[in-house]
Amino acid sequence: MMNKSVLFFSLLSGTALLPGLVLASGFPTHTPKHTPKPEPVSFIDMYHSYKTAAVCFLGYGDCDPDTGFGSGNADYAIDTTIQCRNEGFSWQNCNSVQVIDGVCPYNSSFGKGCKCVDGLVSCSEGQTGVGESCDGKYAKCECVAGVSAGAYGCKEYYGSPCSSVCKKAYTDNCHKRTDNNSAVYGCMKYWSDCSSKCETPYKDNCRNRTAVSCEKGCATYFADCSSKCSVCKTDNCANRTAVSIPANASCSSYYDDCDSKCSAWSCKTGYQNSNGRCILKFPILYGDGTVSYEPTRLSGKTPTGIVIDTNSRLAMALTNVKKDGSPGSEKITFSEKAANIDIKDYRSWFRGDNCEQSSKESTKIILANKNLGSAYAALAANSHEPPGCAGNFCRKGNWFLPNICDLDSYLYYYNGALNVSLQIAGGTELNFRLYSSPVGYWSSTEKDTDSMWYYGSSPLYGGKEWGTHYVRPLVTY
Repeated sequence: MMNKSVLFFSLLSGTALLPGLVLASGFPTHTPKHTPKPEPVSFIDMYHSYKTAAVCFLGYGDCDPDTGFGSGNADYAIDTTIQCRNEGFSWQNCNSVQVIDGVCPYNSSFGKGCKCVDGLVSCSEGQTGVGESCDGKYAKCECVAGVSAGAYGCKEYYGSPCSSVCKKAYTDNCHKRTDNNSAVYGCMKYWSDCSSKCETPYKDNCRNRTAVSCEKGCATYFADCSSKCSVCKTDNCANRTAVSIPANASCSSYYDDCDSKCSAWSCKTGYQNSNGRCILKFPILYGDGTVSYEPTRLSGKTPTGIVIDTNSRLAMALTNVKKDGSPGSEKITFSEKAANIDIKDYRSWFRGDNCEQSSKESTKIILANKNLGSAYAALAANSHEPPGCAGNFCRKGNWFLPNICDLDSYLYYYNGALNVSLQIAGGTELNFRLYSSPVGYWSSTEKDTDSMWYYGSSPLYGGKEWGTHYVRPLVTY
């Protein structure tokens, strides 16, 4: 600590002199930033107390006789290390890519810290920095050595500017090998340089199949192993030939020692065998009088009926008829009134008995009976003339009501067969309801004075005046 603190003011120059400053040409080179701060002291220890400084203006007042303008030979040098530390600077040991940040003005080795020099660069992936670093940056970067591509080549390279340096090498040759469809039966051999891909697959599953031993030969081989038998023959089908089944036929029997092959056939319902062909059981009657058993309609001809008796040349209409005789399904009352009809043995009829009058004769009797008023059913049948009628046989006045014998004979026994022919000819199938709700076809056979026989699900009878049923006429050709 200085013993004296003297402040000189020159009234002429206005210059203040502080102790410890170096003067040059009469002006201070630096004004210290740190000024000691006086603090209260104890009067007990006056040795450590601050001494007051006297201010004396030269040429005026009572100044110390030893005080005056110096000659400039006094030592005013300062310790820069102490001065820098006093002002908060510290000694810096910066590396080769750093400079001192906030340099102390008294000593350039002191400062606030180190900072990076300009022009440093960041190294990209695949590069390494050369020399010392500052904040992860370097004065220069160079590519790393990389890994060896080895026997199978480089899998991944570094990006630019080190794109020629291998980052990751292949560990096997799988990238050049093809997996040869081993998913079906498994792999027989894998590639020597790629253990995950198959070089040679199994072509079948025979290694997992066990063949059965057969006495009569093999019936079936494994689907995935054609050289090994899975099922032995248990029949003689190998020595049997199935018969050829024609159209509209089905197999009626199979070989006893081979139940998978047909030994005989028969025609389906509605058809009959004719020299190995299935023709219609009930032939189609055409408008020009042609009769055909063919199971298809003849070109250029119009069907008008189905033949139900070739011996008596009797045919049934293709459809039901309405009250006026035109084709269509309409339930009709038999007659306007109930009256006795002179038809022989009408009370003694039963299935298997013969009707005394034919269908045609009994219809004539009904039409001639004036006591019935209008005989609606007989008139509807007699008024029928089908479309396509080209011959006299099918004209209006030639159709008649079937008697119960004809109805029962053909509808009871051949209902299904008749419907097959009706379908092919384009007619309306026969249809009957059960006893609970009887609807059927009127016959020309009388039951008694009040009722007539009709065919429902079987021969039944209904009232002449109140019963309503369908009419399906017959005709001879």
